[in-house]
Amino acid sequence: MHLRLITLIVSLFLSLGLVACSGSAPTRFHTLSTVEDTVTPQPELAKRLASLGVGPVKLPSLLDRQGLVLRRSAVSLDVSEQHQWGGQLKEEFLSALTQRLKARLPGVRVLTVPWELEQTPRYQVALNIDRFDSVPAEQAVVAGTWRLEQGEDGQILQTQDFRLSEFITGDGVSSMVQAQSRLLSQLADAIVKQLAQSDAIAQP
Repeated sequence: MHLRLITLIVSLFLSLGLVACSGSAPTRFHTLSTVEDTVTPQPELAKRLASLGVGPVKLPSLLDRQGLVLRRSAVSLDVSEQHQWGGQLKEEFLSALTQRLKARLPGVRVLTVPWELEQTPRYQVALNIDRFDSVPAEQAVVAGTWRLEQGEDGQILQTQDFRLSEFITGDGVSSMVQAQSRLLSQLADAIVKQLAQSDAIAQP
């Protein structure tokens, strides 16, 4: 009897384990796209810049995590365990934005932090991100501040707040990540436009 009871308990635990394994959804990993269809190069601005550093990007602790942040309301957020960034979001953000700036500034030596001392760029764009999340099936939003600095001494030449949004065209998480990728194209456009109008950048 004792042996039969032990066998029954072991069988029960094995069954529960199989049910748990079969019911758990696989983790999906996502990355920000670095591919764009159309960009508008800014060769005149490129002549004035010569070289541009991008970064660092600072994220609040809420965003500095693997799980995607989904906004439910102004005061309610979900952090997904099933849908996660393939790498560190800070690095994903920095890499994708750098690629977009390179496409818009042909001929400019665009560097991503960190760089060697002898490669110090003439100017540097650093970013503080306050928000980078999505409202499912509605919109993705990025908000924060970027600043233009002298590359050699870090002197701040210009500061600009931004808040950009992008409609989500589908229901799945992939559609949200695609919208967030498009936001970085908007951000690159906004940065380039402000730099082109800035008196802080010397004429060639």
